[in-house]
This record gives sequence, C-alpha cells and structure tokens, in this order.
Amino acid sequence: MKGRVIIAACVGLLIAALPFALDFPVFDQVRILLTAPGVLVIMSIWGPHGPVPSDVLAMAIVIIVNALVYGLIVLGIIKISRRAFGVTNVG
Repeated sequence: MKGRVIIAACVGLLIAALPFALDFPVFDQVRILLTAPGVLVIMSIWGPHGPVPSDVLAMAIVIIVNALVYGLIVLGIIKISRRAFGVTNVG
C-alpha cells in the first residue's frame, strides 16, 4: 500500500506541474483543463475576480490541490487495475 501511495503522489505531482511546463500557445486549452481543480479552489477562496494577496501563494495552492486530485485519481486507477487483473496483496 505504501508503494502505491508514493507512486500516486509522484505521478500526481508530475501531472500538477506539467501544465506550467507547457508554455506553448498550442497547449493553452490543455493547461486550462489540467489546472482547473486548483483554480476552482483559488476562486472559491478569494472569489472569481477578487485580488489574490500573493501570486506565489496562489500558485502553490493550485499545485498542491492538483497534486492531491490527480494523485487520488492515479490511486483509484491502480486499485481498479489491481482488482481487474486479480492481483492480491503480497507480503
């Protein structure tokens, strides 16, 4: 279980940081889609048009929320795939 959580956390963090590496105009819609969970949290905290006290704080919240969301999705995919292929816990 510990290994699956570490893998899910690493993949979630990678997916959360990926939109900020995609700085090409072609990937604008992908970046908007991938950052949506974190941006929704920012908008719920400070409002859709409200001033954000710190851009660094806002970006940190976006990355943390996205890492949690995508990590949970990856953990669910791992659990479903282990169940589908009949893998049992060993050791």
